[in-house]
Amino acid sequence: MTRTSLARLGHPLALGLALVGLASMATGCKKTAEPNKPKGIGKPLADSAARNLVATPDGKVLAFVAEIEKPPEKSAPAGVFQGILTTVAADGGTPRQLGGGVSTLEDGFRLSPDGKWIAYLQGFRFKDQTGALQLAPMPQGDARQLAPGATYYQFSRDSRLLGYVAGGEMHLVELATGQDRVLAGPVSTFELAADSSLVLMRRPIAAGGELLLAETGPEPKTRKVGEQVGDYRFSPDGAAVAFTARPGGPAEPYSLFVGAATGVAARVAQKAGPFAFSPDSAWIAFVAGQEPGRPHGALQLAPVAGGRPIEVGKNVSDFRWSPSSKAVALRESHEDKSGRTWSELKVASLPKGTLRHKDHAGPKSFINYLWSPEGDRLAFIKHVGEQVTLNLLTLEGEAPPRVVAPWAFNYQFAPGGKELWYRANCVREGRQCELLAASIDNPEKPPALLAKGIMNFRPSPDGKRILLVYPRVDTEHASDLGWVELGSQAPSKGIDVYTLPGAFFLDEAGKRLAYLVNQRKREGVYVADLP
Repeated sequence: MTRTSLARLGHPLALGLALVGLASMATGCKKTAEPNKPKGIGKPLADSAARNLVATPDGKVLAFVAEIEKPPEKSAPAGVFQGILTTVAADGGTPRQLGGGVSTLEDGFRLSPDGKWIAYLQGFRFKDQTGALQLAPMPQGDARQLAPGATYYQFSRDSRLLGYVAGGEMHLVELATGQDRVLAGPVSTFELAADSSLVLMRRPIAAGGELLLAETGPEPKTRKVGEQVGDYRFSPDGAAVAFTARPGGPAEPYSLFVGAATGVAARVAQKAGPFAFSPDSAWIAFVAGQEPGRPHGALQLAPVAGGRPIEVGKNVSDFRWSPSSKAVALRESHEDKSGRTWSELKVASLPKGTLRHKDHAGPKSFINYLWSPEGDRLAFIKHVGEQVTLNLLTLEGEAPPRVVAPWAFNYQFAPGGKELWYRANCVREGRQCELLAASIDNPEKPPALLAKGIMNFRPSPDGKRILLVYPRVDTEHASDLGWVELGSQAPSKGIDVYTLPGAFFLDEAGKRLAYLVNQRKREGVYVADLP
């Protein structure tokens, strides 16, 4: 990207490039090559190609896969790499290399929720999906091998336990003491309850696909709760369980069973598909009436404590609970005899399943949607033919949805829920847009312009700063970073060039951020401190 194109796009790095050129002219020295683009304000912490950058919850330690290479196995998915799992303090220091052959798949490595432990699959083999499971303390300390061939693992949500499957057996590791004990076998996958007191374990299909429920204490009691089980999970509070199963054998369709974790689950639906507990654990939503070759069905809501289900939609393709558990949004998919398809958005309120909103988009349409953090509003984009509109529905009252903006993309609620942020007025096939903010409570107020020429954005947790991602014209595999202070008159400022997706703030106020650079001779992990 040239200085001219940067300036034309309103790019925050344009000023830096112009200053470099002016300084070169003022020296009167002999002709030199075109000066390099500014290297940015970030401090390099690791100088090798890296992926999968994450941070501990306190933002003090970073973890990533470094020195990445394409896997030698032909069975490896496209775009996946392997490398050395590395950690480094965000303040700098010598990086700690933990183990090689770690994949960039989602479960290549995991941090415990409290950030005090890291587990990873070393020497991962794509053919049989196994690796040597290692466990290391954070930020320093030696790694310990738990199993040479693990297939599945996860930390408990309270960071008290690490569960894993190796050799078909389910193990539990007490992180405080390091005690490792076998809980059951054979097991393929498992889920720990929120308080780690219980665990659900599913046996392989070859072993009957039984679902076991066990305590995690020193003398666990284990009992079978289902057989020929498909999907399964605990309610958010851990007090109930739900699972789909084929009690009549593998030739039968799945049925949904729900019950207290300490009791017996009862069948609540036949020919059941996807299901989800409400955030408050009081309700369960599920798709029923699915037929072979027909992926959609009727969406029903049922009290977890027992009661008659309420049907709120037909031909449902997906659904989503509001964070408040007071409503559910769902999208129906329809097709006419000529093969034309369209989407229909509905919102049903509890406890009666009252239809709060119905939006028929028409043929050749598509709708996506997003709940506000409080669950009292629903934003959705309706795409009908050549027209795209961003809309906002308020659950309270009878007012219809409000049209926020035409041709909007990448929308989200601002932290605090007072504004709806979105990209609009785009060029370059939607890659370069204005970032606008619409007031939630004052629909008459014109949208505020926050930034220009961006491809993506990410706010700080307190919502006072926004990380800006700018597209490049010379590559689609890297972008430039900038930031803007909200509520001030200062323009956006540049951070760095040739960065990879996934940059993020390390603190609440957005004073520090971490990112990856993908420019030759500058590849690596960077941390930038913003003024």
